[in-house]
Amino acid sequence: MQKPHYRSSKRYMLVSQIAAWIVIFTVVIAACLDSAGALSLAPTVIPIMAGLVAAMLGIHRVTGSKDMQTLARQRHDRGGE
Repeated sequence: MQKPHYRSSKRYMLVSQIAAWIVIFTVVIAACLDSAGALSLAPTVIPIMAGLVAAMLGIHRVTGSKDMQTLARQRHDRGGE
């Protein structure tokens, strides 16, 4: 059984996570420097970006294991080819 290859989706997830962390750090640093805009955005932006990071990690873990389960089940159903 070969493991599935998802080069582009891994890359997209990595870029999404990096972008989310950049937004989080930018808003936090700007808020620390007393930026009125960052202070007003922080209560909305920080939870959304943290949720995005958590969702990407969860999606990666769940879908990776489901793919392997599906491949194993298909192999078993075909008689162990």
